[in-house]
Amino acid sequence: MCWKRLLPGWCLLVTFLLGSNQIAAERPAAGGEAADEEPATVHCQIEILRDAIVVELLIREHGQEVLDLQISDWAGRNDYSQSISDLRAYDADGNELQVDFDGLRTWRVPTSQQPFTLTYRVHPTKNSFAGEDTWDFLYPTILESHGLAWGPTFLVLPGDETFKDTRVSLSITAPEHYERVFSNIGQQQQTNLGELRYLFLAWGDYHYRDFPLDGRTVRLIVEAGDWKTSPATLINLASRILVSQANSMGIIPFNEDLLISLTMGSSSVMGGTAVPGAVSLYFDPATELTDHGSLPAYLIAHEFFHLWNGIHLRLFGHMNWFKEGFTDYYAYLTLLREGIVSPDDYLRWFNRAVSAYRQNPFALNTPVEDQGELFWSSDQFRDLVYRKGALIAFLMDRQIRTLTEHRSTLDDLMSVLMTDEKILEEGLTHANLLVALEELTGSAWDNFLEDYVNGTEPLPVEEFESAEDLLSHISTSI
Repeated sequence: MCWKRLLPGWCLLVTFLLGSNQIAAERPAAGGEAADEEPATVHCQIEILRDAIVVELLIREHGQEVLDLQISDWAGRNDYSQSISDLRAYDADGNELQVDFDGLRTWRVPTSQQPFTLTYRVHPTKNSFAGEDTWDFLYPTILESHGLAWGPTFLVLPGDETFKDTRVSLSITAPEHYERVFSNIGQQQQTNLGELRYLFLAWGDYHYRDFPLDGRTVRLIVEAGDWKTSPATLINLASRILVSQANSMGIIPFNEDLLISLTMGSSSVMGGTAVPGAVSLYFDPATELTDHGSLPAYLIAHEFFHLWNGIHLRLFGHMNWFKEGFTDYYAYLTLLREGIVSPDDYLRWFNRAVSAYRQNPFALNTPVEDQGELFWSSDQFRDLVYRKGALIAFLMDRQIRTLTEHRSTLDDLMSVLMTDEKILEEGLTHANLLVALEELTGSAWDNFLEDYVNGTEPLPVEEFESAEDLLSHISTSI
């Protein structure tokens, strides 16, 4: 997930993997539970109205005398409960249960280990996706013509992680005038609580187009409105970037279909969010695609690459430098390879990264692996994860090419990481990254990682005088 308030910005990626994420409009309309499957432990009914979302959660089994239900603290926010109202719980006989709210994000329900039903309304807190305040875009967008909501910001679910594999039947309904509902899980679908937490939901007035990608369907939806760039152009650009990255990585990182949304942000709210089965992007509709500093094409390329680097290849806090830095590196590299930015554009981006790294007060006193834990503490820490991580990617690409006499590049390393079953199962760590680098190049890499990742040695990078000189050091073709 990448959210940017101008530049520099910050990113957080959700890394739970969805088992099934067919596009909602392609789902059969009947039945929340298949006839040959036993009833799910939880049934979640989401009803979209013109001015609210109504959620009903039936929990049949849980084994708890008192059950804590929570809304997420996604992206370091702990006030999503401001959108929740009329929350009530009932036992199987329809008797209302006493619910205690901690005033923040947890509701405690005394259930005596019995089935119960939770109901509540999600009401709008803004009149546009971007809203008025810096972080308003995170909260559910509920407008008369359309809407968009991420599960972590409106779903109240059992907070204990032991419930994450609990089977759920999901049903989503909406008034006919919305015509379409788009979801990364589906309108009538069996899933589990861990996957349900990261539901992506959009409905109403969107342009859309489907295109095939190696047996999958990619659906791109664009919020209707006054874009400086036409929806058709935005869709063509997005599909071009996705195909380019698939070619460079050599694999498709999702087994099912993919939903991509382009939504109107503002001059101060632009960024994206990648969750399994869906990518959501938002930027100023008045911005040109190649406008420097707030490049919509960059946001598209960055979030798309998270499908590979962060979802398919799982990474955790101490690997934020790889997750965000390498994604940034590949975002601009994709745009350069596709001719979407010029070599001079790429030179400006690289030199800005070098300058920002040198001026960051934490660059030479905080190892990049520690910056994952400090990611939310300041904009400067978040920015350093991007800048230094991208520059490490550049240095690694150059070193791989040198050690292999240009037979291998960073693309080859990424391909190894994306296909190694043990790495995919465990997630990427410094240890298995070291093994992959040494097997690819036949040379030792422990000093490189110790100096620049685990340590605070200054990166050996300089601003380049010309694009030609810079491009001689990187892999400009797939």
